[in-house]
Amino acid sequence: MRNYRSVSSLGLITIALAALSLDACGQSDAQLDRKRHDSCVSSLTAHGLSAAYAEAYCTCTVKESDKLPEADKVQLLLHPDKMRAVARTCITQVGEPPTSAP
Repeated sequence: MRNYRSVSSLGLITIALAALSLDACGQSDAQLDRKRHDSCVSSLTAHGLSAAYAEAYCTCTVKESDKLPEADKVQLLLHPDKMRAVARTCITQVGEPPTSAP
């Protein structure tokens, strides 16, 4: 079993939210949202979180990041305060990541 006690919730969200900062050139909002969501899920599952948790968390992060101004959304990595705010909102909604995974 992998232990997540050493990985903070906000550390995990940084991994997932980095996926939200993808280049938006020439993509519709729906295409970009799908790409961001899929990258987020891939990132979290690659770090051992369940697909169910990743799905719920990443759906939330895409929804919450869509509320940001377009310039902030595209360059989310340059706005760690906004990344943390999105993460806190989503952790509140879907719960903390599990403390361990099979």
